[in-house]
Amino acid sequence: MIIDQINLNSFLKLGYFIDYRNNTYQLDYSRIDRKMFHQWPEEDLINKAITTFRDAIEREFESNQDHVIPLSGGLDSRALLAGLFEFTPAAKIHTYTFGTPGTFDYEIGNKVAKQVGTDHARFPLTEYHYRIEELLDISRRIDHQTILFHHPPIWEIDKRFGNCLFWSGYIGDVITGGHLKQKPSTNITEAKQGYLQKYAYVTSLDLANCNDYEFHNKIDFQWLDPGILSFDEQMFYQERVQKLTAPHVLMHGYNYKTPFINNAFMDFMFSIADKYRKDQYLYKKMLLRAYPRFFSLATKNTYGLALNAPSPLVQTLRVILKAKRLWNGVVPTFLEKNINYLDFDSAIRERSDLKKIHYNNLMDLAQRKLIDWVPIETIWNDHQCKKGNFADALIVLTSLEIHMKAQEQSQSEVRDT
Repeated sequence: MIIDQINLNSFLKLGYFIDYRNNTYQLDYSRIDRKMFHQWPEEDLINKAITTFRDAIEREFESNQDHVIPLSGGLDSRALLAGLFEFTPAAKIHTYTFGTPGTFDYEIGNKVAKQVGTDHARFPLTEYHYRIEELLDISRRIDHQTILFHHPPIWEIDKRFGNCLFWSGYIGDVITGGHLKQKPSTNITEAKQGYLQKYAYVTSLDLANCNDYEFHNKIDFQWLDPGILSFDEQMFYQERVQKLTAPHVLMHGYNYKTPFINNAFMDFMFSIADKYRKDQYLYKKMLLRAYPRFFSLATKNTYGLALNAPSPLVQTLRVILKAKRLWNGVVPTFLEKNINYLDFDSAIRERSDLKKIHYNNLMDLAQRKLIDWVPIETIWNDHQCKKGNFADALIVLTSLEIHMKAQEQSQSEVRDT
């Protein structure tokens, strides 16, 4: 497997290959009209959001099918769940939650499913046994493109839900304003550099053998006028969403429904004034108005409180959690409730399955001499000896080796046929 040097460095920094192209989930910006709703009162905008969202669910809905929603503690998966309840009974809706027990995504997702009565499955990754064979399969399903170890037990998902329709909240947070910057970049170079600084996956070390500006030429697409969509949002979608999110959450093997994109709801959300999109202001208003039963329950966005919880209380919880995180940096005491998957810092050090997979693949990667500027064995030893938390670097390096093995296996199978 031959990898271009800049492409290789992008994986070491960002957790994905920057040359990746996938047109399956391209966004159609052609119907954005920033003037259409300029004078609409807020009440009318909320009603319009509700109507277009319900229409989006209805257009995607198929009767006489079972539906499955990966349910987290956030807004988008729950919005899909609430929308589906208007078209089919709970008995036809399967949900599942995966992650670390005690964290927001895991516990809130489970509680919501119990409250509304879906057929629900829990997958605690603290009990899941990682296998190299399954990781190689996942690598193929995500086009050998992004970091591994951040998925549910895929083979179990296949067995339980393989014939269902999978409803994905794919980029709901993006189109509703969750990544709208307070001070947008004024030019393309600024947007590129700001993105590369903010969205590095590996932050514990600098693994890349180049500077950020060498990536700029690889970030090439047809830019829109920033009056239609800010440079930063265009950058975020064309890079992170297209090259990391899409292959990661929409892996091959399932029949997906993606009602947040390329419809009147997306057009509307991109067309309204920025003041209604910042911090997903109008989206949250819509959810509370349309689905009060669902959003009176805890959310990750409000640190375990209801979506309409008083702001001072939300900020108090935020401060408490930040204080606990700082304390954990001195003496590990509290569970980090914002962990989305696993505490890989300790898991790579203590769990036999993760320890074996990482060590074996790291040593194989070192033997390739592909990235001879990276002291792979030293990073491994330093992590094991608790000289630092290098889990992000170890995950990227191990993922790289597994991707190369998976691609080599696929090429070998082709030659043998």
